[in-house]
Amino acid sequence: MKFFIPILLLVIIAYVSSIEDVIAYTVNFPVNNHRVTRIPTYCGIEPDPSGVSSQIVNFWMDEAEKSVSDWKIMLGNANSEHRERWEMKYVTVPRGKQYNATSCDIQIYFQDKPKPEDSFSYLGYFQNNIIKVFYLEIGTCQDQESTQRCYKDDAIRTPVSLGSTIRHEIGHTLGLGHYSSDDNKVNLAWYKGTEEIPSIMVPAPENPALRTIKDVDIEKVGQIYGLYGFLAFSKDLEQRSEVVITGSISSVHSIESFGISNEIITIKEYKPHLEKFYGQVSDDLYKKGQKVFLIITRPDFSPEVLSVTPSSEGIFEIPHVFDKNVQKGQYFVEISYMGYVDNEKSFSFSVTDESSTKSGIVRNNPTLDRPVELPLWLKNNAKQWSVGDLDDESFISKLRYLVSEEIVTLPEGSITRTEKIPSWLKKNAAWWSDGEISDNEFVFGIQHLISNGILKIKP
Repeated sequence: MKFFIPILLLVIIAYVSSIEDVIAYTVNFPVNNHRVTRIPTYCGIEPDPSGVSSQIVNFWMDEAEKSVSDWKIMLGNANSEHRERWEMKYVTVPRGKQYNATSCDIQIYFQDKPKPEDSFSYLGYFQNNIIKVFYLEIGTCQDQESTQRCYKDDAIRTPVSLGSTIRHEIGHTLGLGHYSSDDNKVNLAWYKGTEEIPSIMVPAPENPALRTIKDVDIEKVGQIYGLYGFLAFSKDLEQRSEVVITGSISSVHSIESFGISNEIITIKEYKPHLEKFYGQVSDDLYKKGQKVFLIITRPDFSPEVLSVTPSSEGIFEIPHVFDKNVQKGQYFVEISYMGYVDNEKSFSFSVTDESSTKSGIVRNNPTLDRPVELPLWLKNNAKQWSVGDLDDESFISKLRYLVSEEIVTLPEGSITRTEKIPSWLKKNAAWWSDGEISDNEFVFGIQHLISNGILKIKP
């Protein structure tokens, strides 16, 4: 009997440990700002790709139609009493045929691989009421400078893989953001497919065919549109006030500002680089204790999630170390707060070796095309402003002077008074005046505010 108790304790400890392994992470499944405002019609635009048989193209078009049908059936089954409010239509547009684009709420295009103007994606993307799906098979290319995804010109993805991508992008059209965990071991397992992928909205797994529509996806769409389904946000709906009461989720901009200290991160062999992501959440949404979530997509398209709780003023800062072993190439960052992803604040940055001469990066913030040397007297002004001894308008006049003297190169125009400057810029001013960040890092924060319309520029 005396041996039984220790054995029992070991069994209990092992059981509790296994439970902790299962439930030790938090899921982040935000909504985006796109809303269907009527019964949607999806138009599959039949492509005419070089070197691809018409039979294969027919498979693609069948997958597009089936993707819409799967969403419609599952949403209808979950809302059987009002199935008609969850109707989704599909139309095939034969190759070369003229059609009225206004009759298509969403157009689905097939393309071999991304073009320079396409969004940061390697499987497909949704933007401006257009879904693009890339049909070439993908491999990994690596050289001394970077790790990137490569498209194989002699191989195409399976119809099932393309169908998974279409279903994922349809989820975005319905208002769904990406599904992720705050445990990066779990995210990696979903990416690798070593654990069941729990949502069609898990971003870019290595084998997209493993990703299917789940009950959690249907439930989330139901939360967005509420009782009235796809009519919830219709301008023609007479009982609009009742719709709001029944729980539909309107689009919300959750992030006031978001940026990174350096858009090009140069890694030295023996010195890890400490980078800062920083910003401020919307005043209207701020809630104590709620975390900001960042999904960083690496050059090989594997995910990494960072999270932090903002200060009482809604300000957040997330330090992140990049060392010599980090992947080199282009990264993409998206941000969410309080269940809302703010796609307008997404951006990309690059990581390169010290010896690399690569330059140029696509992002929604302005770039510094040369090193900046700010006058010493400005540090005194920055210090005074950061502690409240200098008002906003006086400090903005100093910035206007830098532009007029071409010390800082910005788009032509003059900086005008703004309603509210985020308090994190004052923190940047304090850091800069104390020598904790460089001239370039301080100027980049100013440029970030201008590009996001917080500091206004008049022609």
